[in-house]
Amino acid sequence: MAFKPVDFYYLAGWLFKQQNPHDEARARAVVSKAYYGAFLEARDKAGIADKSSGVHKKVHDYYFTAGKLALANRLDELRIKRNEADYDTTLTITSRDSGKALAQTKKILEELGVAII
Repeated sequence: MAFKPVDFYYLAGWLFKQQNPHDEARARAVVSKAYYGAFLEARDKAGIADKSSGVHKKVHDYYFTAGKLALANRLDELRIKRNEADYDTTLTITSRDSGKALAQTKKILEELGVAII
């Protein structure tokens, strides 16, 4: 059975609700997993098989060109936040940031027609 990328969204939601003494690490993980839940669903729905680092731009461009500007912009904003969460240790990523990432991911998934349980 193939992995369902939406499961990253569910994992992010579960992590968001956990009490954790490493709150910033948890918040960063939520942002990252939420993004990948949205991104991988968008990639798969677009029929893009590319797995190189350039695939993020290809997915954005696919939806932008298809006239789904709001979706393309949401993906891009979420990707930027994911990059900050994964790579920029000088920034503070808060629980509020992770909650926003989850909400953004939910909007993206709904726009893609992914059933949320």
